Amino acid sequence: MDEGDLFTANGKKRLRLWGSQKEQEQQFDYDLEKEVWKLLLHTGCELEDSVAEWKGRKNMCGRLEAHFKAVF
Repeated sequence: MDEGDLFTANGKKRLRLWGSQKEQEQQFDYDLEKEVWKLLLHTGCELEDSVAEWKGRKNMCGRLEAHFKAVF
C-alpha cells in the first residue's frame, strides 16, 4: 500500500480501501478494515523506526493516526 492509495485522485478526501463500513459489517459482522487499521496503528507507532520499508519516511505514526481518525 502506498500513501497515494489512501486519498481520492485530487488528494482531498481520505479513502477506505476495502469497501464501506456497512459492507464490511454485512460480510464479516464487524468492520474488518477498521480492525486491520488498529493493528497498523500499533505497528506503525511502536515499530516505525524498525521496519526497513519505513526508513526515511517522516512521522509514520502521526500520518497513520491522521488517516485513522479521518476515516474511522
